[in-house]
Amino acid sequence: VNPKPYDDTVPPTAPLDYISPVSRYGHLCVDGPHIKSSITGENEQLRFVAISSSKWFPTIKNNTIYNLAYHEKVDGIRLAMYAEYGTYDDPYLRPYLKEKTLEVINECIDAGIYCEISFHTHATDFEICGPAYNLEMDFYNWLLAQPVVAQAPPNLIFGIINEIASE
Repeated sequence: VNPKPYDDTVPPTAPLDYISPVSRYGHLCVDGPHIKSSITGENEQLRFVAISSSKWFPTIKNNTIYNLAYHEKVDGIRLAMYAEYGTYDDPYLRPYLKEKTLEVINECIDAGIYCEISFHTHATDFEICGPAYNLEMDFYNWLLAQPVVAQAPPNLIFGIINEIASE
């Protein structure tokens, strides 16, 4: 007897014994080098899978987020938006990246896992009001105006711009 084929057109159902990381830990905060849970009050070690805007798509499809949460037992997704390499710096690709960003955020919230969102640049000339900075401000201003983000769910973690290259 062949098993029923997996239907990737609908999100999988969480296993009966699944307790989401957000339900277990609530809001997270940084305490020195540690991540502390608002529910347990303890330092927690979490498992994240990192994806970047240069590699997200079309790999984030077919319920990837749900499967990572339910079957791989990840606690969160690290969603890195890159400022260059034909990603967020490309005005034609930007609307698509924004759409996919919201898709990943919504799936993380629905699956009960965290979504750490950060903006990356390898620019050696990073400066306030420079090109990479302006792209970062555009991204975060757009993101913070989205209703799902404005509700401040405990799932969302924001990273500052990072990976600035040094000469």
